[in-house]
Amino acid sequence: MSLLRATRSHAVLLLAGTLIGAVPAGSVAAAQRAPMESDGVVQLNNGTLFLAGNAAPAPRVMGDFARFGLWDSSSARMAKPFQAVRVEYSVDQPIGTQSFVAVRASVDGRRWGEWEWNVSNGAVVTFGGAQQWIQQRIVLLGSPMSSPIVSALAITPTPALTAKSTTYADGIAPTYRLRVTRQGMVGRRTANGHRITKYDIFVSLPSWKVLSSKEGSEYMVRLSANGRSVIARVADVGPWNSHDNYWDVNRATYKDLPVGWPEDHAAYYENYNHRRAERGRVRTPTAVDIGDGAYWALGLGGGQATVDVTFLWLGQDPGPNPEPRNSAPSRRP
Repeated sequence: MSLLRATRSHAVLLLAGTLIGAVPAGSVAAAQRAPMESDGVVQLNNGTLFLAGNAAPAPRVMGDFARFGLWDSSSARMAKPFQAVRVEYSVDQPIGTQSFVAVRASVDGRRWGEWEWNVSNGAVVTFGGAQQWIQQRIVLLGSPMSSPIVSALAITPTPALTAKSTTYADGIAPTYRLRVTRQGMVGRRTANGHRITKYDIFVSLPSWKVLSSKEGSEYMVRLSANGRSVIARVADVGPWNSHDNYWDVNRATYKDLPVGWPEDHAAYYENYNHRRAERGRVRTPTAVDIGDGAYWALGLGGGQATVDVTFLWLGQDPGPNPEPRNSAPSRRP
């Protein structure tokens, strides 16, 4: 349950024991709660977060860490609309551990913008247009004996530094014709902690910015091929890159590439970046990994295929089998 109070200049939120705003640590609301544990993360009654001793090993995309935990706060409605927030927190990160802080915003608490990933302490995060809701994500990666500790997370509305565009001019979710692969990996875990099943319907995209919550569906894609169409949630990160949000009009990385053109496709077809991606030399282009259930539902065989992919959080769903913005995966949009 969220608590919302008014101060002289901004809203103060105590969210699931985590401090948001200028409230002294150890408040009455937080002190009355016992420590909680969820998905490998322990939350103390003052909002401090660290890995549980029995936390599971990190998913493949996270690297070789013995323990992993992903914690999403409850979403909270701010007292007044905002377009930017200042993010402040404390972190103790022993050698051999790692941590990430992310925030996202929403107009109505249902349709969420993309996560602003790996936000540094004191950074100002600007969103596209006025927002009303806020949420935080903490990812912790630890060794067998050590865990990072994140505490005193404070989020304060602040004037926006720059304008930010996040939508397409026509309001329709964009579709691109891309090379994809069947993910498989049954029994293993995705980046959000989901355990992959034999007939799973999900996708992996190469950016942390659109990773849905565990078993959540905040970020969805429409997959179209062979006259068939399937909607799948984004539950993993990869395969070749982890920071290539190629679908965004304000692309964060590889800014010299056009929107809709994945870095791994450019590497393979145009020898971009000496044919290398974040995870090495690109042996075959694939901008999306697809869970077995969705792959087979589209009538696809083998391990690789061409699929039209629509990014549904970016606009209105055009429906099954929309016209892509490029005629072939080897052609720039």
